[in-house]
Amino acid sequence: MPNKYISDLIHSRFAHFCRDYVWRERRLWGKTLGTALFVAVVIYASKPREYEAELFTFAESTVPEINDTRSRDAMAYNIRRPVRDDIIPSYYRLVFRSRPFLMSVLQSRVVRQDAPNDTITLYDYITQDIRYPWWTYVRSGVMKVAGWPIKWVRNWGNSNDASDSDTLDMPDLGRYTTGYTGINQLTRRESTATAVLWRRISYEVDVKKRAVIFKLRMQDPLVAAIAVDSLKRRVEERVSESRLAKIRQNLAYLEDEADKARKEYEEVQQIYADYRDRNQSLSTRNARMELSNLNTDRRLAYNIYRQRIAQVSKAKENLYRKHPVLTVVNPAEVPQRPVSQWPIFTWCLLLATIGTTSWIFLKRHAFKLRFKKWKRPTIRRPRLLRKRLSL
Repeated sequence: MPNKYISDLIHSRFAHFCRDYVWRERRLWGKTLGTALFVAVVIYASKPREYEAELFTFAESTVPEINDTRSRDAMAYNIRRPVRDDIIPSYYRLVFRSRPFLMSVLQSRVVRQDAPNDTITLYDYITQDIRYPWWTYVRSGVMKVAGWPIKWVRNWGNSNDASDSDTLDMPDLGRYTTGYTGINQLTRRESTATAVLWRRISYEVDVKKRAVIFKLRMQDPLVAAIAVDSLKRRVEERVSESRLAKIRQNLAYLEDEADKARKEYEEVQQIYADYRDRNQSLSTRNARMELSNLNTDRRLAYNIYRQRIAQVSKAKENLYRKHPVLTVVNPAEVPQRPVSQWPIFTWCLLLATIGTTSWIFLKRHAFKLRFKKWKRPTIRRPRLLRKRLSL
């Protein structure tokens, strides 16, 4: 019984909604949905076709270990501690937002599908070959015209006018290497190119499976495939540079400790040799005990020196060994079909439906109650009084 009551209530509410909000307002629905469909068609025809290339990889967990040399006990037992990467897959988004990293990606050489013999940089492709919708040029023109009075007032009284010639010249891309950590000084054109590239990069990370998927959208399918592969290589270079910085720091510390251990061993060995030469003819118990202690110190210093040398050689081996960062499972492929534009129609129709429903609800309920509240009450006068007033 309750289920039947609920179903009848739902059907009655739905019928009431269809009658009052749809059928009676069919003209309004036709206008709004037709306008939304027209806007969606205009947006669909104005936006250039884009192709998305993806690269499926696995993050490697084999990181070189560094010997723990904080104490002699740890060194004697050869305790090792794993090195954790400063740049893990969860932080790739922060890396992608780095301007020097994006500038290093823009140095990559790409080939367009319509010109296979012409090799250009990704920076040239983004600044020269990418097309934008018409409203982008309208917006930039309006902003430029609106900014002229502000620029004129700001430069009022300045004798040396700032020229924008540096924004039109080709940038020096070589100053932004993979591990660049200096001060950023980008021109306006470089900043625009990095912003365009950052908006076209996306990635997915599965922490449990250690899977990393890189995605990059471009208007040329071949450029998209080459660019996503270059993006992966730049990430590997950035992580490898971070690892090598730690290994170099540890190598420098171990070489310093090995030099100290060598000097200490030479000093102990010299003391042992001098004492043995001076007391060679003595056979007392104290002399033999002191000689045995000095020999023990000499062997301990020699063992420490040998362990330091072994650690230095291990650190050098880690320095020149190639440690994989990402294992490619599915390489980048040239996409055959552009990215689907059907979400444009879905969003336009959804917004039109929500807006029309809200307007009908406000017009029938909220506005009606408000108008009733503002309406002045009418005074009903007697008929005789009205006749006298008319006479």
